[in-house]
Amino acid sequence: MIRVSRRFARGSFPAAVLASGLLAAPAAAEDLAEATSQLCAKVKGCVSAEIATATDMSDAQKAEATRSLDTMCAAIEQSFSIATRQHRLNDPALACVRSMNALDCAELMGVDGPMTVDCETFQGLAAAEGG
Repeated sequence: MIRVSRRFARGSFPAAVLASGLLAAPAAAEDLAEATSQLCAKVKGCVSAEIATATDMSDAQKAEATRSLDTMCAAIEQSFSIATRQHRLNDPALACVRSMNALDCAELMGVDGPMTVDCETFQGLAAAEGG
């Protein structure tokens, strides 16, 4: 049986462990997952609003577009998945997602899609890593 010191059980992690970065990767991954989830919800809201007000779409087309939103969220998550494998990309990926979350719907739904400075940085680093 593995025994955990009382100090660890109470959540008082030694500074050496925190400074070593052993706990940083999971925390950064959680932050990235949360920010990506927020981005997905925001994009869903923006797209849903556009679908609801679209006058050039049939009801069937609107229903199909609404069903595709979950696939879109999976694509958003996939585009940042390299950061879960290459931990040094966590911070740039998180900065990108947070910069996207700061945009309004008009900016997010732009013709060519948004490309913030933080996202350009992340994409460059990800490409260099083979992602």
